[in-house]
Order: sequence, then structure tokens, then C-alpha cells
Amino acid sequence: MKLLGARYVLTANSKFSIIENGGVLYEDEKIVEVGEYEALSSKAKDKSFYKDSILTPAFINTHVHFEFSKNSGEFCYGSFGGWLESVMSNRGEVFKDANLAIKDALKESKKSGVGTIGAISSYDMDLEALLESNLRVVYFSEVLGADTSKLKEQVDNLAKRLETSLAHKSSMFIPSLAVHSPYSISPELLESSLNLARNLNLLVSTHFLESKEELEWLEKGSGFFKHFYEDILHISNPKPNFSIESFLEAFYDLDCLFVHCLQADSKLQERILSLGKIISCPRSNLLLNQKMGLNDIIATDGKSSNINLNILDELRASFFASIAKSETSLDLEALARELVKSITTKAAHALRLENGSLESGKLADMALFSFPNLEGIKDIALHLLLYAKEAQSLIVAGSNRI
Repeated sequence: MKLLGARYVLTANSKFSIIENGGVLYEDEKIVEVGEYEALSSKAKDKSFYKDSILTPAFINTHVHFEFSKNSGEFCYGSFGGWLESVMSNRGEVFKDANLAIKDALKESKKSGVGTIGAISSYDMDLEALLESNLRVVYFSEVLGADTSKLKEQVDNLAKRLETSLAHKSSMFIPSLAVHSPYSISPELLESSLNLARNLNLLVSTHFLESKEELEWLEKGSGFFKHFYEDILHISNPKPNFSIESFLEAFYDLDCLFVHCLQADSKLQERILSLGKIISCPRSNLLLNQKMGLNDIIATDGKSSNINLNILDELRASFFASIAKSETSLDLEALARELVKSITTKAAHALRLENGSLESGKLADMALFSFPNLEGIKDIALHLLLYAKEAQSLIVAGSNRI
């Protein structure tokens, strides 16, 4: 057995226990025991203690588009419609020779303490890099297509892609399914795709109510997406394929992650949460829609709508934006703890994984962060959020991945 100890062990368990001079005893891929380092020391031959470090669960980034990792200014920001048009015009150049950029994005993720990735893949361009990353990957094969004349080709293509991802299935690579959005898929393709998810017991993800443009299209059949279908996709007399409710009803018996949900009011949020989880990407949301969204489960999205994939930077952006929009004084340590939970325990639950907290029986996924001096620090989660730079060690499935 191995023992890893630190000045503070932030467990992220249900009580958010923080153990001073704590340790995590683990064997192979599982945590055996968590407690005081000295009390556990006699149980391990291979042991290390870091006196100016904080040990946390390895972080979980639930929603990332790695295929856009080469983007460095090719897209337009400030409105969702303008951004989408720029993506349609320039994505070919961004996708070209993107493999090195994808690998660099994975390295950046690791350095920020991420041990688990929810990867949304449109074309499987990122598959090889993710398989070689030594990270825990929930791999969402994404499907879209509103043209019913190509339905058989679309269904066959998805089935082939899922067959490929399922061939790699393991505890470190979990095949899953992503439906792009209600504005980009036909009812027939949605039904076929979700039936595949049911038959294969796949976790499902979908973008939903990300923008005012999408809301107007679903409710009124007008606005940007009418122009988008007519002038860019050259479809005459376009109409929305779904209402808000009919789209939600399609997921009635599935585990689903609904991403963004910026245009959902509190009542609709309750309806969505009765069907699954809401994932928020604060910096992406602000950049495209000038609205942050919920903080319950946080992800970075891809570099098509973000400046990097550093999950710590994402938390810090959400932290300061939350302070700015609050009309009352906040308990900053409590806010920091909620944000840490958004990329640990809550994220693990959303992805159906047994990691995200440092507890007996959980997967041995951990990140270690060093600091100049932890003497006298009381607000540990706040200190982590504000001052952590990059992980000095990242352990996934009991092995160091940095």
C-alpha cells in the first residue's frame, strides 16, 4: 500500500472535512483509508508527506470540446449568433492539423489538477490523444443532423463511431453519447440516437437553451436561426423540430447532462433537474451570451469559446463573477467550497463515477498542490482557489500521471 500525505487533505466528502497533517492510504486503483498521516504511517511502506501542500481529489472537467483546441482568435464573440456563424466559416482551419493542439490542451488540463475529462467529440479527432492521455475519460460521441434525407447515413455513422469507442471501454474510458442541441437534430435522429443510448446504457449530454437565439427559435420559429437555416444551410421555409417541452420529454428515462441552460427560468430549471444535471461553463457563457449560469457543476467548454482549459482559472472566474453579481456580503470560504464541489463530488455524481472525493472505497484519483507557506492559513478552500497554480502531482487510478 502507498500513503500520500499533506499539510491539509481536502476530502470533499459530504461534510467537506479538511484534515490537518492528513494522509490517503491507497492500493492499486482504490483508496483504503483517509485520516491523520501519523496514524496511517505504519500501514504503508511507500509513503510521502508534503508539509506545504494541499491534497485534493483530482478535479473533473465534465464538458470539453478538445477538437477546437487549435483556436487562437478565429472566432467572433459577443453574441451567440455571430460566434456560430464564425465557427461555420472558420472551423475547417481550426480543425486542420489540430492533433498537437489537442495534446497541449490535455497537458494544460493535467497541470490544473484535472484527472477526469468529459470529452464531447464531433469527429473523433481527439480519440487517439485521449486514449493516450492516462486520464479518466468519459467520451461523448456527438450526433447532429437536421436533414432527414440523410437519416440512414447519420444513424449508421453514429453506430459505427459508438462501435469504435465501445471497443476501448474500460474503467479509464467510458463511451457515452452527446446530442448536439434541439436546433441541430431531427426528431427521427434524436429518437434513434437515444434508443442506442438506452440499449447500451450510455450517459447522455446535450446543449440546451444556451442562447436567446435558441429560445426565440424554439418558442417562435423566428430570429437568428431562421436566417441560419435559410441563408447558411439553404433550407427553405424552416421550422423548429421541437418545443422546449417536447425536446425534454425525449430524455424522460435517461441519465442526461443538460449543458448551459442559460435561458431556463427557475421553474424550467426544476423541470430540467428532474431529468438530469445542469452543467455550466461560466467563461464560455459570459463570452457568448454575457450571462454566467449556475455554479452547481462547472466545466470549461472548449477553446472555441474560452481562452484556455485551466479548470482553476474557470473556478476563479466564477468566484469573482459571483461576488460581483451578489447584492449581499458573501462568506467567501463557503463560496470556495461550493465551487470546489462543482468539479469534484458533484461532477463525479453527474458522470456516474466513483471518484471526486477522498474516502475509503473511492477511486484513487488525487491532485497535490504546493504553496510557499501554509502556516496560519484558516480558509483552506479559499486559499486553494486563489493561489493554486498547477498540480505538482496528479494521481489517477493510483498512478502518477504528470
